[in-house]
Amino acid sequence: MRNGGGSTTHKMSYEKLNTRRSLTNPKENASLCSLLTFSWLNDLLKRGSQRAIENDDLPPLLEEDKSQALTKNLENEWSRNCKPEHTAKTWIRTAKLWRALWNLVPISEKALVLTLASTHIVLRLLQPLFLIGLLAALMKESSADRGWIYLNASGVCLSTWLIAISKCHCDYRSTMIGMRVRSALLGVIYKKVVLDGCCGIVEATILIELSRTLVVGFSSN
Repeated sequence: MRNGGGSTTHKMSYEKLNTRRSLTNPKENASLCSLLTFSWLNDLLKRGSQRAIENDDLPPLLEEDKSQALTKNLENEWSRNCKPEHTAKTWIRTAKLWRALWNLVPISEKALVLTLASTHIVLRLLQPLFLIGLLAALMKESSADRGWIYLNASGVCLSTWLIAISKCHCDYRSTMIGMRVRSALLGVIYKKVVLDGCCGIVEATILIELSRTLVVGFSSN
């Protein structure tokens, strides 16, 4: 393939690493209890406690986490915002990168993160009320309110457990969304800068030398 200057460009594409890792991700077949407690990571954590984790020890990515699929989805979302019938004025109003990134995340994923965050906030507000009710019941001399004591004690224990679960899963889901968005952006940058050769302006030899620096620079920011 030749660019506008006549020089030969090198064809570059995604290449999978040659590893001996497992063919399935443990999260795919994890039970509800395993997903709630993150126990599907136990094998990896146990291996890491015995020796240093290597690339072969890491499970394969899920389909929704692969860079190639994420990059394609982001390009499709961007193409929907940049329809040919748009004029320059309407293109400026409609073609927004943040809108393409927002649509890249499934509605179910956004709703789950919002639900987890709301649950965490509500439980944080309710927990002191359970604790106040428990202390007030314990300070009474009569034991007639034993049922109220058990109710408030159960509320404190249950709210503490749910706060931990909602906090961990909200952080985990938010981090995964951020990593997917970042991976999609890096994939688009990689395709535009390295594969497309910046529309033939930059020489292929210079691109190959700069590609590592560009990827590292974009990844670190």
